[in-house]
Order: sequence, then C-alpha cells, then structure tokens
Amino acid sequence: MMETAVLAQIQSLYKTTGLPALVYKADGSLIWQNAVSSAMGDTSVKVKALPAMVQSMAAIGERIPYRSLSDNLMQYTAVPMDGGTYYLITAAPTARQDAPDIGLAIRQSNIHFGKLMSDLLAGVLGLEGVSDLYEDDEGYHLLHRLNQNCLRLIAAKENLTTYFALTSGQDYPLTGLDLGTFTESLAQALETKVRMLPHCSVSYTATGSGFPILGNQELLQQAILCLVDNSLKSFYTDDDFLLRISLSRNGGDAVLTIADNGISISPEYADRVFEPFFTLDDSHRSLGLGLTIAKMIVERFDGRILTSFKEGFGTTITLIFPLREDLPLCAAELPSGDMFRPTAPLHTQLADEAVCIGPALA
Repeated sequence: MMETAVLAQIQSLYKTTGLPALVYKADGSLIWQNAVSSAMGDTSVKVKALPAMVQSMAAIGERIPYRSLSDNLMQYTAVPMDGGTYYLITAAPTARQDAPDIGLAIRQSNIHFGKLMSDLLAGVLGLEGVSDLYEDDEGYHLLHRLNQNCLRLIAAKENLTTYFALTSGQDYPLTGLDLGTFTESLAQALETKVRMLPHCSVSYTATGSGFPILGNQELLQQAILCLVDNSLKSFYTDDDFLLRISLSRNGGDAVLTIADNGISISPEYADRVFEPFFTLDDSHRSLGLGLTIAKMIVERFDGRILTSFKEGFGTTITLIFPLREDLPLCAAELPSGDMFRPTAPLHTQLADEAVCIGPALA
C-alpha cells in the first residue's frame, strides 16, 4: 500500500511509462511495480537478486546514493527514497556490443588456411632436390608459391587479430594525425613498389593543405592498406591498371578517395561487401575481412566510408573524416620500410601479383 506523498508521486510518474519500475521496502519486500515491470516477470537472475541488493543498501544507509545490477538484457538501478524507507528500482536495456561469432570465424579461417596448407604440402611432398628447382622456371615458381603462402598465413593472422580486437571493443589511443602527410607518404611508397607490376600505376592528387583528424596511426595504416589490397585483387591482366588516390576538403570534412579501374563486383553483392568473411575470391587468397576492418576503423575515428561499384569501370571507396583543427598533430608519416616489410599484407599482395600477372603479360 502506498503510504507517503513520495510514493504516490513515483506511482503517478511510472504508472504509464514504458520504463520498468519497482518499489521495495528497506526489508527487501516488493510493495509496488508498474505494468511494464510485471510483464517482464522474475526469470532474470538479477531480478531475483534485487531484494538482497535493497537490504544491503539499507544496512549501509544513505552513504550509497545508488547501486546497479546488470545482466545480458537489462541494467537495474536502485535509489533510496524518503530517507531510505523505500527504494525505487528502474530498469533499462543494457548497452553492450555483440561478441564476435567465434564459430563462424573458425569455420571461415579453416577454409582459408586449409587451401593454403594444401598448396604448401603439395609442394613440400614433391621436393627432392631443392637446389635444382632454382635452375628451372617451374621449380622456381613452386618455391615462390610456398614462400608466398607462408606470408599469406602471417597476413591473415594480422587481419584476424585486428578484427577480434575491434569487435571486442579493445581500446586504441587516438591522437591528432596529419592525414595529408600520411596519404602523401602512402602514395609515394606505392608508386615505387608497383613498378614491379607490368601495366600498373598509381596517381595521387591533393586539393588544399592541412588535414588534421583524430585517429590512430597503426589502425589508419591498416585500413588504407586493406583498401589498396582490395583494389589490387581486381587487377585485370588485359588492361592497364590505375590506382587513383585523392585527398580534398569538403566543408569541415577531409575526403580521401581510393579508386581503381579493375574488375568491379556485381550490384547484387554491393550491400554485402562489409560483411565479415564475405568474399567472392574462389582461390581463398582472401579471408573477406579487408573492407570489414576498414569500415570498423574509419567509424572508430568518427568517420564514414562510402562505396561505388560499377561493372566495367572499377571501384571507388571514399573515406570521410571530420577535421579537427584544434588538435596538436603528430606527423603520421608512413615509412615505406614499415609498409612493405616482408610480412606486411600489401607486400605479400604485390609480390603475388608480380609473379601471377608478370608471365601473363610478358
């Protein structure tokens, strides 16, 4: 029975609201709850624990202004009312991030790794005179394939590690970055590296200067390299391949565009490109995480990522970052030695294309 004006006010406030509410006495007995709370039932472990929470609060007194309990669905918050005679408990949906689908990751990874390992084993079991293989074209390409598959295993591990870190909410320190310096260093390194690829070139343009953004250099590097790697996979050997990188300002945003004239995907798949482990690569050279990781990283920087796929005309990926003129900047330079270290995903991809595409164009 409602005994005071305070309780009458609580009843009036929460009677018709969509927010669950309960009122307990200091001894842990329930004296009122609204219809929304009644419909929830008492199956939750946390709901059953509410009387004990109220009793412990009452024993301590008003030194604790509130106390909360959470489960997978709801968070319950208790507040002492009327000098601690009664306790109002409200409930709200728990704000949480879904955990990654570990089972899906394992299945997809096994397909990918199984393909690579079968190539490795097929090569290893056929080796007898390793030194002799370097003397003929077929043997040399076999050894190269073994080496590249080993590097792909390492690169795939890096992508999986980043994916699970981002999905599980791992904290990355964010600082002010000079996106202009970063992008220019990237383009210069790419222009040097792609010279090993016949009929492949890189262009870079920047409109304006000073592109301060809030981000993390390590994550930014991985996002851009994932996008470049995605473009290189569309390399079609019958035409010259051009990777175009441009940077400009649009009001208060920095706009970074990575475009290519490679093979684009069909419109029917355009809505799925950011799905984890989605790939159209039957060779299993890709885990299907590149665009997923890039999107997660860009959004971690409060940015947006847009895609445009047009069959016969290539792919355009646009990254939009809010400019932060107020931030002190670090250089955010990307040394080519780091970007193209032997285990870096981009180095592996470029070396792959040099061997796979070179003979076809010779």
